[in-house]
Amino acid sequence: TPASPSRRPAQQGTGAGSTDSGTSRPSTHSGTSEPSTTPTSRPGIPTAVPERPVRLPSTPAVPAVQTAVGTITGAAGAAACRPHGLHRAGALRRVAGGIGSRLDLDQILAGLVDHARFLLGGDRVLVLLFQPDGSLRAAVSRGLSASYLAAINPASGLALVTAAAATRRPIFSVGFREDPRVADLRAAVVQEGFDTVCVAPLYDEPDAEPIGSLNVYHDAPHHWSADELDTIQTLATQASVAIRTARAYAQLSKWAAQLQSIQQLGTRLNRLSTVEEVGATIATELRQLIDYHNVRVYRLYGDDLIPVAMHGQVGEYVDETAEQLRVHPGAGIPGWVAEHRVPQILHDAAADPRANTIPGTEDDLDESMLLAPMLFEDAVLGVLVLSKLGLSQFRDDDLRLLEIYASFAAQAMANADATSQLRHQSAALERQVRSQQDLLQITE
Repeated sequence: TPASPSRRPAQQGTGAGSTDSGTSRPSTHSGTSEPSTTPTSRPGIPTAVPERPVRLPSTPAVPAVQTAVGTITGAAGAAACRPHGLHRAGALRRVAGGIGSRLDLDQILAGLVDHARFLLGGDRVLVLLFQPDGSLRAAVSRGLSASYLAAINPASGLALVTAAAATRRPIFSVGFREDPRVADLRAAVVQEGFDTVCVAPLYDEPDAEPIGSLNVYHDAPHHWSADELDTIQTLATQASVAIRTARAYAQLSKWAAQLQSIQQLGTRLNRLSTVEEVGATIATELRQLIDYHNVRVYRLYGDDLIPVAMHGQVGEYVDETAEQLRVHPGAGIPGWVAEHRVPQILHDAAADPRANTIPGTEDDLDESMLLAPMLFEDAVLGVLVLSKLGLSQFRDDDLRLLEIYASFAAQAMANADATSQLRHQSAALERQVRSQQDLLQITE
C-alpha cells in the first residue's frame, strides 16, 4: 500500500496558503480551530483526490485545452462505435455465407430466424410467406405461441406487413397493441405479451412482388435505431436471395423428376393397343404428375367429343356419366380447346363465360380446371381435362406438364388407332381368305 501523505507545516510569511508554479496548495495552521482541508488517510487506503476542487487559472491556453479534450473524447467515442459496426458487418457476412450455402428452404428459414434473433436482440422472430392465393403462412418462428400463429394466418389484420411491402423498407411499431394497424390482431397481441414489432419485407427480385416478411418482436418498448433498421434490411435482402435460389433449385429438381415420370408414363402408354386402355391408364396415372379431383379423357369422333375415360374422387364428380359429358366442338370449355387447339388454365371455371354447367351440379361451384388438346400431326385427337375443387388450385407449371403429357397421350392414341385399324384390316383379310377357301372347296 502506498504511503499516506503527511501534514506539511505552514511556510513562514504566507497567509492562508502559498503557491508553487502558479498552482495553489492547501496549507495547515497549527493551533487553529479550523478543520484541516488536507486529505487524510487511513492505513491501507490511498487518498488521491483532494476534497477541494482544483481550479485552473484563467489563461488563454484553457479554451484550447478544452477544445482538444473535446476532440479527443469525440474521437474516442467514434473509435468505440467502430468495433461494433465492424462486428455487425462481419456477422452479416457470416450469416450470408451460412444461409446462402444451403439449398433446402426449411434449413434457410430456420437459420434466418435464429440469426435475426441473435443479431437484433429480439425476443421472438417470425417469417411469413405469401401463398399462391395471396394469404400469408407462418413458415417458421421462434418464441411465438401456436394460438398467435393461428390468429395471423388469415390475410386480414396484417396492415403492418402490407405497409412494409408498399414502402419496400422495414417498419416498426412501439406499443403495437395500441397501433390502429393491429386491427383484428389486438386480442392476440395482448395475450402474447410483446410490445414492439418490426417488419422487413422479403422480395423474390428487386422489382417483383413481395414473397413474405421477416418479423422481429421485443417484449419491452424498443425504438429501432437507423443502424438496426439497416441491419434487418440487409438480413432480409440476403434471405430473399437465398429463398429465391432454394426455390429455383427445388423447381429444377421437381421438373427433372416430372420429366422423367412423363417419359416413363409415355413409354407405358405406347405399349397399349386400344383407346380404352390408353384412356384408363391416363385417368389413373396422371395423378403422379398433377394433383386433381377429377380427370376426363375426351376423344374426338366425328363432330363430338366423347369421354373414353373419367375418374372422379369427390362427391361432386363421382356421379358423372359419359352422356352428360358429351360435347360438340366449340361448345363448352373442352369444345373451345378442341376447336382453337389452345391449352387453358382456369382459376375460377364457373366465372368463365364459355363454361356449361353439367346437369345436377351447382352453378357457382368453386372449381379450377386445366385443359390441353391432344395433337398428332396437326390433327386434334381429343382433350385432357383436369378439375379440382377450390379457386386457383393449379399453377402454370401444371399446365406445362399437362401439355407435355398430352403430346405423349396423342401419340399413344394414334398408335392405338393404327393398331385397331390393322386389327380390323387383318380380320377383314382373314374373312376374305376364309371365304375364298370355302368357294374353292365348293367348286372342287
